[in-house]
Amino acid sequence: MSTIDNQSMQAALALAVSESTGLALSPAASWEELRAALKGWIDQRLGNDLDTVIRLLYQVDVDEQRLKFLLQEKVGEDAAGVMADLIIDRQLAKIAYRQAQKKAPPPPEVDEDGAPLERW
Repeated sequence: MSTIDNQSMQAALALAVSESTGLALSPAASWEELRAALKGWIDQRLGNDLDTVIRLLYQVDVDEQRLKFLLQEKVGEDAAGVMADLIIDRQLAKIAYRQAQKKAPPPPEVDEDGAPLERW
């Protein structure tokens, strides 16, 4: 991944996290800053607003089975960090998919003989 791609991915991730959490993140924030801000946001809500964390996990479409597995595997580690990593992974996958779809040209429209269709 080139530096430009890396920077655009970071900016897109900062925007996605900001939109889903309300955090004011700079598009120029580093990966570590993004993770720390998201981890702090989750950690703050785990004790008194778990529904908001669960809603975010569903909104972002984090794999529930993977989350359960990692929380069981990483007993003693910070649950907020595990959740933040999964949210970041999922958001990056969605961003990469959207970028790939933008770059892919649509398949040509052809008739039953394979000849290109005329557009009027």
